[in-house]
Amino acid sequence: MPPRAKKPQATTPGVVPKEALDYFAQKGLKIGFNYYEVWREEHSAAFTAAKILELDILAALRGTVERAIEDGTTFQQFRKDIEPLLDKSGWSDYHKETPKKVRLRTIYETNMRVARTCGQWQRIERTKKVLPYLIYELGPSLRHRAEHEAWAGTTLPVDDPWWDEHVPPSAYGCKCRVRQAGEREVERRGGATQRPPSYDVVWELPDGRRELAPVGVHPSFAYNPGKSRMAGLEAVLERKEKR
Repeated sequence: MPPRAKKPQATTPGVVPKEALDYFAQKGLKIGFNYYEVWREEHSAAFTAAKILELDILAALRGTVERAIEDGTTFQQFRKDIEPLLDKSGWSDYHKETPKKVRLRTIYETNMRVARTCGQWQRIERTKKVLPYLIYELGPSLRHRAEHEAWAGTTLPVDDPWWDEHVPPSAYGCKCRVRQAGEREVERRGGATQRPPSYDVVWELPDGRRELAPVGVHPSFAYNPGKSRMAGLEAVLERKEKR
């Protein structure tokens, strides 16, 4: 068994790829009072934000997020742009237990990072013949979940099923990422690693549903958004061809 590669240092993401912008631009709108009402793969086709119950307000938030992705808007500017409208709509009244700033940051960071992941995955699929591996890397957070620290340096083929549930972000606030690598780099690092030991845990959602997710992965993130996005595009093309 090849030795495990040395854990890399935390890194920061680069320019948002065009594919990430395309992914977000095609999203529709879906009202949901709670986060679990729009679940996993549904996010690939619909934009939602818990407790925003008016389509015009949701559309305005979606547009603000889209501009933030395209322009690289900071969270401070994003908050300044959208907060007055959300306050006027009464949305803030639903978040007395969770500070408004925390909720807005979650919306901002989750959408930015998932869009980046979807865009990146399209490039991964296009180039996997020459860059057939993915390496799990820590993001720029000051503190990391213990499981994510244990995954850092994991090096597996692009098509390994481990990535179906472990492509970051893996939880709210997760800033980890994956990076493609070629055969030579992987050989220099000591070869591909084994899949990290893992087991599923049961999450009971507020509506009574029970969902399985690998330990270290929030059930909302236990899917590969890039694969989900590509599957959705293939379905659209198939429907067009049948017309």
